[in-house]
Amino acid sequence: MSRIKFGTDGYRGIIADDFTFEAVRRIAGSICQYLREAGVAARVAVGYDRRFLSLEFARAAAEVFSENGVEVFLSDKPVSTPAVSFFVNHRGLSLGVMITASHNPYCFNGFKLKNQHGASVGPELTSRLEKILSLDAGHVSRQARPDRARLRKADLSLPYLKNLRRFVDLDRIRGSKLSLLMDPMHGSGAGLMEQAFYGTGIKIKSIRDQRDVMFEGSNPEPLEKNLELLKKTMIRGGFDLGVALDGDGDRVAAVTPAGRYLSSHKVICLLLLHFLNNRGLRGRVVKSINTTSMVERICAEYGLPLTEVPIGFKNIAAEILKGDVLIGGEESGGVGFQGYLPERDGVLSGMLLMEMLCWRKIPVTRLLDRMEKQYGKLFYSRWDLHQAGPSHALPRPGRILNRKVKEIKTYDGTKYILDNDSWLLVRCSGTEPVVRIYAESPDEEFTGRLLKYGYRLL
Repeated sequence: MSRIKFGTDGYRGIIADDFTFEAVRRIAGSICQYLREAGVAARVAVGYDRRFLSLEFARAAAEVFSENGVEVFLSDKPVSTPAVSFFVNHRGLSLGVMITASHNPYCFNGFKLKNQHGASVGPELTSRLEKILSLDAGHVSRQARPDRARLRKADLSLPYLKNLRRFVDLDRIRGSKLSLLMDPMHGSGAGLMEQAFYGTGIKIKSIRDQRDVMFEGSNPEPLEKNLELLKKTMIRGGFDLGVALDGDGDRVAAVTPAGRYLSSHKVICLLLLHFLNNRGLRGRVVKSINTTSMVERICAEYGLPLTEVPIGFKNIAAEILKGDVLIGGEESGGVGFQGYLPERDGVLSGMLLMEMLCWRKIPVTRLLDRMEKQYGKLFYSRWDLHQAGPSHALPRPGRILNRKVKEIKTYDGTKYILDNDSWLLVRCSGTEPVVRIYAESPDEEFTGRLLKYGYRLL
């Protein structure tokens, strides 16, 4: 069997190729050994999304846990990743397991791990699991059948939904008569917004809320190219906001009533300003290296400390656990908030966008226009290339497209920062075999040229 190696957020692979029942059982077995070594109370929650065989993979993991003396709470239905994270934190469990490949193509599945705080586990644990697996210690002796006394089904979503309703200002939302169009992209976030907003009077309609293990042939990732149906439905009218979730419900994007796509960058900035101006909160701000520079502009305006981290929400979560973080956001649509879990949550982000609209009582388009008038427009784009990564270090030019290179960062890919507030980042994905080129600048045409320049570097 091929070597099991954890990436940016857990282990992922192509179903029946490298993501197999044997792989799932071996990972679960290595976790059992780790828990024995650590001497901690062995209690684990196992959730799963709507992907092909996710329930069966989750059962396989849960059976290995129960056979080895671990108390297991197996979700009684497909569930979002944030729901698993909250259940682990709420019940004081050792770890959480989520069977999902998040935004990856339909042929993938994955094994995410959450620590006792509900955050993605750090490299210390994944390195230890890889070591156990490499020594073949992941093969744990199995009993004739699982210990049913230690394996129970549980509603992992109910405590999570109750917490969402406490965190969001439902009193302010109640009676607002706003309308919301949801697009869970056939993922396990379907239905959560309706339950979380129950009794508030918010009118909610959902599209693509049925299970489709093929995700209509596209990735369940809330990028503009995947949200044409959401945009067209918004243009037909009747909704104040459109919100899209990824396959396991932990990431978000939005669409205006006119069908204008609001990328994660704009969502993060709008929510940051909501927390500052409406909720009246302050604290550190954390962003990943590939997230918009507008965050820096807002932080400079308010005198807020800003921390930049490598890609992967686990790096943002590590900062949140240190304390005093107001908001942490990443390019892929994950956002975490002060007073919540050290975890991204697409449903919560969507609810807070609605809270923002109720607070300001003006359309989201006007809020966006005001933000860009104050902080300037920035144009972001990304290319995903299905090719091998560079086999050598990228060059360190003094100028790019006739602009001076002010700084080059190499702690996660190679990022070139130019003197006109533009940047270019080239990086190999940590979740799938893809090379990504990111660029942002104050001019849309220049952003396109930066992407082409990055392609030539490869």
